[in-house]
Amino acid sequence: MNLSASATYNGVVACYAVIGNRQSPVQVFQLPLSPVPLAPITLSEPVGGTLRISWTPNAWVRRVRVYRRQHATSWPTVDGTTTTALSETYFVAEMNVLADGGGFDNVGNTIVGGTTLENTGWTNTQVARVILVPLDELGTPGTRATANLTMTGAAAAALTACTSTLNGNGSSCGTPATRDFAWTPNGSVVNATHDLEIWHSVDGGADYLLFTETSPATVTTRTAVSISGIDGESAYAQGSGTLHTWRFNYKLVATAGPTVVDSGACVGAFKPQNTCV
Repeated sequence: MNLSASATYNGVVACYAVIGNRQSPVQVFQLPLSPVPLAPITLSEPVGGTLRISWTPNAWVRRVRVYRRQHATSWPTVDGTTTTALSETYFVAEMNVLADGGGFDNVGNTIVGGTTLENTGWTNTQVARVILVPLDELGTPGTRATANLTMTGAAAAALTACTSTLNGNGSSCGTPATRDFAWTPNGSVVNATHDLEIWHSVDGGADYLLFTETSPATVTTRTAVSISGIDGESAYAQGSGTLHTWRFNYKLVATAGPTVVDSGACVGAFKPQNTCV
């Protein structure tokens, strides 16, 4: 037997057999430098509020155990440091590193294998701290990997734009003016939890509710909206031949509460000249 050192291997073993005066061919086997399960991890936020845990296992890793904690300074261990025993309170999942393999989460649900894990619901400035333990075929743990990330969080529900354009002038004969409205919600606006209110004022006076859209995430326009009578004036008074300065504002309302979560102007306030035609 011959054993020699190597830069990338612990050693190289050369084996052969001898019977009488005959010798078998020499077989050379390389001994890997580090037969220890290793799986460095990376944390990222692919979209606001979603934590993605990714790992790169070496050839010795068959499964991983993932522990996660939301805390500014403490890790998911019994005393908050990175080196002591892991706390099962913060256990997230154990899974095979192959997609065809399986696994289970912290409540016993079956999950597929792989090299990523995600969860949602993170908010701005929350800190995610993750420890991953790689396991070999026998379940022997390797070197734990740690990583932390300060989350940006999902954006607050809001409109990124709101416009109001003239559809038709009113007249002193009693024909009300009409307006078209369009708005652009961000990805956090949800029909089931948000309403959009469009408000109207005349000549700097009080605001009056013009209409409410209960599905503002998917319905993003309202056309030919009549603006007569909604503030106590008659259609004739609003079409009296005078110049009125009309303003339009929006309020995005969380229906639980309810609470106004965003507000602003619908661009396109105007002074219509109302004349009888």
